[in-house]
This record gives sequence, structure tokens and C-alpha cells, in this order.
Amino acid sequence: MTIKIPMDKIQKECTICGKQFVPKTVNSVYCSKNCSEAAYRKKKALEKKEAERKAVVEKISADRLYISVSEAIALFGIAKSTLYRLIRQRRISTINLGTRLVRIDRAAIEEMFPIRQTPVVKDKPKAKLYSLEPEDCYTIGEISQKFGIPIARSISIFASFLFLYVKLGTMSMFQKLKSTICILGNNSIAT
Repeated sequence: MTIKIPMDKIQKECTICGKQFVPKTVNSVYCSKNCSEAAYRKKKALEKKEAERKAVVEKISADRLYISVSEAIALFGIAKSTLYRLIRQRRISTINLGTRLVRIDRAAIEEMFPIRQTPVVKDKPKAKLYSLEPEDCYTIGEISQKFGIPIARSISIFASFLFLYVKLGTMSMFQKLKSTICILGNNSIAT
């Protein structure tokens, strides 16, 4: 069963500025053209930075015993401040060849940090999949018995809160949700 909700009732939060907005389409993520362009610029800057990182990593030969700070940052994906802190704490052995020529022992840093093959990318949240199989649903009788509600009242409550349901013959089956809260007058019920 498809539940239609008017688009003017849905509020989304812009991923760039954080403002609440009414989306023009279901896939809208940004509140305005400016935010969309800012996201595009940010995406292109990240792609450029990743391309530069890959170029630096490709230049590093596997047989070099000591690497520069910028090479270590690109190869291991750690922050510059973290790297210098570890050097100050003498947890990583280094050689200073002159001004701005600090070289880091590659074997020591490889023990501390594994080599990063791909950048860390957050996965998109997966769409919720609802199962309307009988074993994943409550019948009206189970609802009234579990929550102590009259049958007529339970039908109106679950229908008004837009629970997913399916009709199997003469039976109405309502989706079992893991964290569903229904307000019944002064009583609150959680499943």
C-alpha cells in the first residue's frame, strides 16, 4: 500500500546551511541554488584534493626507508598535527636534514598506521524496507490484547498514525515497528 503525503507537509534540513525547507521534489537536498552551488564546489574541491593525494602517493617508491611529512600525510591519511605530535613525543623516529626537511622512518609509522588504500567515505543511509509478511505484523486482535485497547479504538489509532498495513483476506495486518510510540489519551504505549 502506498501512503501519499502532501509535499507541503514534509520539512527537510539543508545539508549545507542547516535551515529547514519545503522540498520541491522528493530528492531535494538543498534549500536554494546557492547551497546547491556551494555543495558542488565542495565536492569538486574534495575530488581535486583526492587526486593530489593519489599523485603524491604514486610518486613514493616502495623501497624508500624515510619519507617526508607531506608524503606520510598522503600515504597514511593522518593529520599534520597528529604526525608532529608523535614526532615531539618521540614515538616516531625521524631525521632532520635541515630546515623543512624532516624525514620520517617509514617502518615505524607503518607499524602505527595501516596504509590507506581508499579514502574514508560515508555510506548513504539505506532506505527503510518494510516487511508486510504475516510474521512481521500484528493482527487487530493481537494489538488489542497486547496494549489492552478495545478493537475499534486500536483500528482508529493505528490508521490515524499511518502505520503500514496489509489486508489478507478479511484480516488487517499492521506493521511491527521496533520503536513505535502511540499516544492513547493519557497512556503512552511503546512497542
